[in-house]
Amino acid sequence: MDIDKNHVDGILKKYLGKEARAERTKISIRADRCGVFSSSATISDKNQGIPLDAALAVTLKSEVLKAVKKISARTEMVYLTGRVFNWQFARDCACDYLESIGINQVLFDEKQCLELNGLKYIIKKIGINNIKQQGFKKVAKEEAMIEYPSFANLYATYTKNNIYFREKDPTLSIISKNIANTPIVIGLDIGSTMAKIVIADALTHNAIYIDSFDNHGDTIETVKHIFRSLQKKGIHELKIQQISITGSGRYQVQKILRETYPYLREHISVLVENYAHARGSLQEAKKHIINLKNKGEAVNEDFCLLVDVGGEDTKISVVSLKNDDLHDNAMNVKCSAGTGSLMDTLRSMLNLKSVSLACEKAMTAEKSYGINATCAVFLIENARKLQAQGYEGSIG
Repeated sequence: MDIDKNHVDGILKKYLGKEARAERTKISIRADRCGVFSSSATISDKNQGIPLDAALAVTLKSEVLKAVKKISARTEMVYLTGRVFNWQFARDCACDYLESIGINQVLFDEKQCLELNGLKYIIKKIGINNIKQQGFKKVAKEEAMIEYPSFANLYATYTKNNIYFREKDPTLSIISKNIANTPIVIGLDIGSTMAKIVIADALTHNAIYIDSFDNHGDTIETVKHIFRSLQKKGIHELKIQQISITGSGRYQVQKILRETYPYLREHISVLVENYAHARGSLQEAKKHIINLKNKGEAVNEDFCLLVDVGGEDTKISVVSLKNDDLHDNAMNVKCSAGTGSLMDTLRSMLNLKSVSLACEKAMTAEKSYGINATCAVFLIENARKLQAQGYEGSIG
């Protein structure tokens, strides 16, 4: 979200201190989710028009309460240690809960030295000469890395066996100035980490222009950036027949566009992602079925599966090819291990400029290794461990 850690308490100033306890009580908390999922949910909240301070307050309060709610009411004293408690808002939320269960002695480890002081106490108590020196023999066995074939080999094998087929990436980022004379429809997908635009001919429905943009900051600024990019390409007027919006930021963008262009008010609609992506996949799915049948493969022509890896969740949809619509849908609601937000976190950790570059490096790596973690947080820790051991960023 591009927020300086030193500015967090400033953003949340109306919630700070004893006098703001009533305001903190009003802040809702999320279901118990992993930290990576919670961070992407904060972006989603902001995209939907929730003020930044409110979205951030919900996330931090939820994360703090996940920890302090594990403390027994019989506890006499609690020390708050760890960097999250450098923020007064986090300390205030912790104190609110602890005091509500009768724990009034809550101390803040401001210098973050509680663990060091504990070690000093142990040394003083038992004596430095009575501490057994660590031997060189490791207690834990060295784990053997599980090695897998390269993605390039898998791609070749699966493609040969008609298990996998990849469509060519669209090359419609160049737009003709003649588009100003063409009646068009615009599709916007405003997700938690990416924003996409498609411009299609209103009569033929053929795509004329496709592009994508990062959406880690202010959603409205992202939408402005999308239209400014068209202006930079020499497009200053468009004959818009319809604007359809999907993604987590759809309602916020619809509201702003309707206020900005009141004459288009009745021509700006929204559709939930599940239906938008299901309907958008129909043509490609049917084309793929024909291709498989031509190769002699037995194919289910009634339904297809659509896996949508989004910024904050992954959706699996069953699409009815007979009814040309969504039949059933399921999504993860607690874990971010298979989502775009994890990919963004790994990309940043490996110092790669874009997710597309990360994919390119992964596809061209000579081999890959299994990571024994399904949780996003632990997966990131394992990736850091591989980095420290000298493995190339493209191999993990």
